Amino acid sequence: MKREIALGGAVHPVTLMRRGDAATVDVAGRAHRCSLASCGEGEHLLRMDGKTWRVWIATHRNRVWVHAFGRAFELEVLDPLDRAARASGAGDCTVAAPMPGAVVSVGAMEGERVRKGQSLMVIESMKMQTEIAAPRDGIVESVAVKAGASFDRGATLLTLKAGD
Repeated sequence: MKREIALGGAVHPVTLMRRGDAATVDVAGRAHRCSLASCGEGEHLLRMDGKTWRVWIATHRNRVWVHAFGRAFELEVLDPLDRAARASGAGDCTVAAPMPGAVVSVGAMEGERVRKGQSLMVIESMKMQTEIAAPRDGIVESVAVKAGASFDRGATLLTLKAGD
């Protein structure tokens, strides 16, 4: 999975390749073998390149706060396609499912004007609920799923069009 991470005013390309309980994380061309085990209450054990650290992680939407290595970090997870669409500010924007699951509730209706960050729907995957927020300002052009519907990763959940 390829993503970009904004940290300290700079954007860093990150690639994550999972293999069972472990993963290889490539950050700006440097590969690291990693695993992350939850201890509860936001506390985790991070094993990276043969060393283990205790870290604390909190997330909200695409923001991640990490306390690790005696320092605190605030990251933003950027989707390159969403980032390019936001930068252009024009055209339609498809909101796709980040993982397979089912729709818990839909909070946006066709024709409704929405603001970036506004809740559009709640999905459930692996017994965890995730809020799907508007990636930019716009008007809901179509809602492709209804409450209770199942979907695969990458499936279109709804489409936004540029507002006037």
